[in-house]
Amino acid sequence: YMGPSGEGWKRFTLDEPLDIDLDADEMEESEESGDVADGDEGEQEAPRKLMKEFEYNEAPSTKRRLTKDERERKLQALRGMHGGVTASHLPGTTLGLTELSLDNGHSLFDTPGLIVDAQITNRLLMDELAAVLPQKRVEHVTYRVPGGSCVHLGGFARIELVSDRPFFFTIFVGNQVSMHVGKSATAEEFRQKHTGKMLTPPFNSSRLDEIGPLFETEINSYGLSWDRACTDVVLAGLGWVALTGLGDVTVRVLAPEGVGVMQREPLMPFEARTSTESYKGSGDKRGTSRRTKSLQFANPRRGRGYGSPSR
Repeated sequence: YMGPSGEGWKRFTLDEPLDIDLDADEMEESEESGDVADGDEGEQEAPRKLMKEFEYNEAPSTKRRLTKDERERKLQALRGMHGGVTASHLPGTTLGLTELSLDNGHSLFDTPGLIVDAQITNRLLMDELAAVLPQKRVEHVTYRVPGGSCVHLGGFARIELVSDRPFFFTIFVGNQVSMHVGKSATAEEFRQKHTGKMLTPPFNSSRLDEIGPLFETEINSYGLSWDRACTDVVLAGLGWVALTGLGDVTVRVLAPEGVGVMQREPLMPFEARTSTESYKGSGDKRGTSRRTKSLQFANPRRGRGYGSPSR
């Protein structure tokens, strides 16, 4: 590991494998309370001795107590040195059955995941995969989409509103996936021209030939309220879009061949009211700016608002 003050690499050698389940604060509490079972003193001795070495900065002239974050980083380094469990946002890193002891007679088992052919993630390059799979909390975005318009989800997919009535599209995809609202009539031309620029991922337009043409799936639903979504449109491995509005709604979903497109009951039906962006048809709307606004819905009693959108 690299020390907190950049003092260089340091290797620790233990006679026996080390399994650390406690952070430094928990170890101190355990020592103060004497909460160690009979016969476990030997097992606890190695972690305590090792944590004492970690407890202070190694340079004598700058000896100080480490912060909680610094102690946690060093504990993570120890776990990695001794074959501990690692976490990754990329799929396929669990190669076998991994047992995690809960120290109460029970264990958790982490198993390799299943390859689902319908997921778009099976077709992505590493940089595309890192952009599509969320690495932090997803920031959902809501667009008011008029009839005859569509929302591009990067260069991989788009959802077109076929019906005339405007609807809210609340989009849940990875934060690195760009979005763009435009006209359905010129959507494919726009995709071919701007993939790798305004529409990412993919990050290179040459990938469109490898991905192949987009295939259509039509979905119908009926909205009962501007407060609650009527359905979710799911693109396997990419994310989903919740539709909110009043009356009949028909959308056309375009995705690469074999990518699963399905309809389900709304998973988060009320999110259209919490994070919204407007679209006025101007040419300067870019996907990278989609999370710069947070608009509040107007009070329907004071005039036009979410209860009475214009057609």
